[in-house]
Amino acid sequence: MLRFVAGRTWRSNPDYQGRVRADPLRFDPAALLDALAVEIDGVDVAASCGEGPVLVAAAALLGGALDLAAGRKAAVPLGGAALLGTPSGAEALLTLVRFEPPARVLVRDVAVERARFSAAAAACARSVLADLRAISPGATRCPWARQVTALLRRLERTPATPSAPPDKGPRGAPSYEGKSGGVACGFRLEDDALLRGCEVGRPDGDLASLVDPGEAWLRAGDVEVRRRDAFLALREWTAGARQALRAAAGERATLH
Repeated sequence: MLRFVAGRTWRSNPDYQGRVRADPLRFDPAALLDALAVEIDGVDVAASCGEGPVLVAAAALLGGALDLAAGRKAAVPLGGAALLGTPSGAEALLTLVRFEPPARVLVRDVAVERARFSAAAAACARSVLADLRAISPGATRCPWARQVTALLRRLERTPATPSAPPDKGPRGAPSYEGKSGGVACGFRLEDDALLRGCEVGRPDGDLASLVDPGEAWLRAGDVEVRRRDAFLALREWTAGARQALRAAAGERATLH
């Protein structure tokens, strides 16, 4: 069972109401923030992801549903997180990754029916569209609403295309470790982690590669930290090291 549930607090926010009613055709949908739940078997796996541009996310879910229905991989931005989908027969394998610190893969390769993904995305978009109409009926003619309406019509006319299980591709486990002054940082990739999701011309390739399986480690003396999400860990550790260097230099830094 899969559901996408957009928060409802944005609808009663006086500031948001004022923006929409003041200019229902040209308000900025990216400025309206709220949570978006990703419920799998009744559990919101996105509960720790915080708020994001809920109207933008609802439209992105429709785009992701169209990609999956056509047998393509999908990458749906959800504020500080992303939902990735890989077609596999009549199903899609869903992975949810949070990029805000601490960056984590929250669920990996959960199988759901692609038709169910489409239905859940459409229901979410219609709910957000109805909330927008309740604030200002004229806002249903804004560019965002017209885009969502067009995507809904396309989705209604798009049956799921049969797809083969994802190809694991070539095997191999590249690894690397660098050392300096008693500190070591390294990573190891599993199988085709460098290649999976990095197809030429795919805009979501870099995003998909961030959650490919592998292992990263950081070691100083007898203290060692290991993470299974290699690229996410390296991304987070590098950002932390950059902020630590700024702090050491007397500059303003944000440390998590």
